[in-house]
Amino acid sequence: MTFAVIAILVAGFTYFCLIVWLSSGWRRLKPFDPISKTKISTTVSIVIAARNEEQNIAHCLNDLLAQDFYRKKYEIIVIDDHSSDNTSEEVNRIATLTDKIKLIRLAEKKEKAKGKKAALAAGITEAKGELIITTDADCRFHKQWLQSLTIYYETFKPVMISAPVIFEPQQSISGKFYELEFMGLVVSGAGALGLNKPLMCNGANLAFPRRHFLKFQNHKTDNTWASGDDMFLMHWIKDNYGAKNIHFLKSSKAVVSTKAPANIHDFVMQRIRWGSKTRAYPNTFTALVAAIIFINSIFLIAGSISAIFFSALILPVLVSWILKFLSDWILLYPSSKFFNKSGLLKWFVPFQIFHAIYILSVALLSMFSGYNWKGRRL
Repeated sequence: MTFAVIAILVAGFTYFCLIVWLSSGWRRLKPFDPISKTKISTTVSIVIAARNEEQNIAHCLNDLLAQDFYRKKYEIIVIDDHSSDNTSEEVNRIATLTDKIKLIRLAEKKEKAKGKKAALAAGITEAKGELIITTDADCRFHKQWLQSLTIYYETFKPVMISAPVIFEPQQSISGKFYELEFMGLVVSGAGALGLNKPLMCNGANLAFPRRHFLKFQNHKTDNTWASGDDMFLMHWIKDNYGAKNIHFLKSSKAVVSTKAPANIHDFVMQRIRWGSKTRAYPNTFTALVAAIIFINSIFLIAGSISAIFFSALILPVLVSWILKFLSDWILLYPSSKFFNKSGLLKWFVPFQIFHAIYILSVALLSMFSGYNWKGRRL
């Protein structure tokens, strides 16, 4: 029993220290408010891998065409990854109205490749811009999104820029949970970059020079995974150019909003897809963070159940829950203000309980289960 008490408290305190440390990284990041320049020299290629996005792609492209940016300085490349709906037709419909959109169909490529990784590689290979910005077909953008990323790049010349992504506002209780959980992930990744310890990034809002991606492509990477090149690229850049060359752009104008999973099944499948690649990342820090969060969730759930039968566990389990509540609040409170999502915090207490259960469940499923994504079994 003494061992169980110590283990619960050590796991809880370690988790507390980790989250508070990541929170300090978020606070360390200086907000960036781009000042419009009279001239931008960098050419930009926005690359979008799309599969079965007929319902979303028009909103995405219209936002990109409405950007407050030099018209001749950017292009939009959409790669259709074997869609079974009318994604390509929708892209072509909009492309007839402008010369800025290029459509690539993976199904027409000689290599017959498929998957998001192959789609992005095909698009970036044909891109003409110096700076590549990847995003998703269901994303929406501030009018100065492109300007913010490009001015930041020209100002600081990082090798990679990770920028904020949020879920669109949700009405259901489960949707509020998705929003809070995703915001926590984004801020944790941002905080880690603020501490020069790259942890995670999101390909829905990511920028990097094209030349560095081409070098990365020539590097031998793990092709076992159909996606995840954003994270593999980040770790490769860290190893070759140093963590200080990977920046997080903390700007409200750079925020991208994306659709939340439609239901709990899609949410779990998405998280399994992300979690299943953790063991493939060549980075012990990422594995350590995942292990700390996973182990704490085990002790919280197992300890709470065991405390029903063993009263000696009640106090250490309660302390561990309090440590989780405090650390997560320290992380989410300031970030909710930045993202204008303070209203989500009224769901904070129930979120805490379900969060521990969700972490444990998804971690186990990602180890032993495959997943369905966009109509594919992976």
